Amino acid sequence: MARIFGILFLKGPAIGLLEQPGWSEVYGFNVADYAAAVTALGNLANARQATLAPDCSIIGARISDSDVKGDSFPTGITFPSVGTYNPGGAMTTYNPQMALRFLWNAGPTKRGSRFLRCIPKDSVSASGLFTPVAGFSTVLLTYLGLVESEVSMATKIPGAVAPPFYTFTAYTGFTEFNMEKRAIGRPFGLSRGRRLVA
Repeated sequence: MARIFGILFLKGPAIGLLEQPGWSEVYGFNVADYAAAVTALGNLANARQATLAPDCSIIGARISDSDVKGDSFPTGITFPSVGTYNPGGAMTTYNPQMALRFLWNAGPTKRGSRFLRCIPKDSVSASGLFTPVAGFSTVLLTYLGLVESEVSMATKIPGAVAPPFYTFTAYTGFTEFNMEKRAIGRPFGLSRGRRLVA
């Protein structure tokens, strides 16, 4: 089995005159090969696109073998993929620093948070709490179900100097928290990000 990271690059709505903020979402796949990882990442991209309002989009993707330092491989998936969640011309929350937090489990000793940005306004209350409407709950649960069934938690092996550098453990479930501030980190543009390795 191959231990492969799938990475989606996303952009949110512009804030006033500021450029659209960008971030990445990383998924671990314990799959047979690159082709299986590309298929799994494509399925996740489609499910994630359904949770995004039209002012957010997925602008790129790549996969990399966690056993090969510096590995990076294009997926062949067509981008950009503009969000398709659009009841009544939906828009996202105004603050891209706010994200919906989930604590994912992968066994009794393995837990990790995942943060979901670009939550549509119709599912966030005036006080900033996550209050999902039925339409958004449906697409969100589809996405979360796919993450639970297809994605593994990657845990770095301390001191590893030769492959494997990570162990990949299947998710067993999650706990939903609420909206909280989570800095995006270094924004990226279309021409930035990790350098491709031939």
